[in-house]
Order: sequence, then C-alpha cells, then structure tokens
Amino acid sequence: MMDGNAASAVLVARMDAFLKFVRRQVGDPDLALDVLQDSFIKALAKVGELRNESALVPWFYRILRTTAADAHRRRTADMRAMHALAVEPEPEEPSPADSEARAMVSACLEKLLLHMTPAYAELIQDLELAGGDPNAYARARNMTSGALKVKRHRARRQLQQLIETVCRCAIDKSGDCVCGCAS
Repeated sequence: MMDGNAASAVLVARMDAFLKFVRRQVGDPDLALDVLQDSFIKALAKVGELRNESALVPWFYRILRTTAADAHRRRTADMRAMHALAVEPEPEEPSPADSEARAMVSACLEKLLLHMTPAYAELIQDLELAGGDPNAYARARNMTSGALKVKRHRARRQLQQLIETVCRCAIDKSGDCVCGCAS
C-alpha cells in the first residue's frame, strides 16, 4: 500500500506534465485545471489501494483520461441543453379536436364540482382548472403554503373519488371518450 503523502509528492512534482497532457485532451485551459484538480481528488481518495509505487504515474494518467472524458461528455450535454433551450418552439394552435375535448372535460368537471365540498370545489376551480398561482391563492385566504398543500391534496383526492364513483368513461370505436357524466 502506498502512503498518501509520498503519492502526493510524486504527483505534485509532475503537475506541469499532467496539466500539459490534460490541456491537449480537453483544449480549454480552464477546463484542464478543473480536470486536473478533480483527478487529484479522485487519486488521493484511492491512493491507499495502490500496491505498487511504480504504477502511480500510469494509474494517474488513466484517472486523467477518464476525468477528461467525463468532463467532455458533461460539457457536450450542457451545450446541447443550452442550445435546446435557446431554440424556443413555435407555440402550437390547439386543434379543433383538442378544443372540443377540453370543453367536454371542463363541462364534466364543472358538474362534478357541484357535488364536492364547496371549499374544495373552489380550490380545484381556481388552481387546477383556471391555472391560478398557489402562493397568491394561499395569501388571499390567509393560509400557509403547507396548509394549502394539505387542502389541495384533500381536494384532489375528493375529486378522484368522485370521478371513480360517478364517471363511466369508455372509449368508442373512433378513439373518443364517451363520458357518462357529460351526457
């Protein structure tokens, strides 16, 4: 087993060569410093497992290669994500079928809300159907966010139970929902 202090001294003595190697690998001086630092941390955490002192430098080069490849993959993924965010998709116009389906669901839910506890029905209407802001809803009713979360959970659960009890949804041959409570 290799001593951590001895290994550190050997690695630090060759730091310039390691940095030059990593710069060739990643092509970015700042990223190269990050890779070198991360590699030192990884190596020092595992150096006690190394049995042969002569294997230290080749072993560290393997750590450098792996860390550089990981950094390159992360950087590429980050760049793809940034590009995807920069390209904003065109907003789609809802199709007539989508609008019709939303109207049908809204009509069904409006009928179900009549059978709910009034406070829960109001919450479902304001937050779920109208897309209201939960923080504004809680402030307007002098509620904490925790209390609103509990109330919202109970309202959703009551609506779910009502849907399971009342609705008789089926899909017809054309793939449309034929809801028993909308008729």
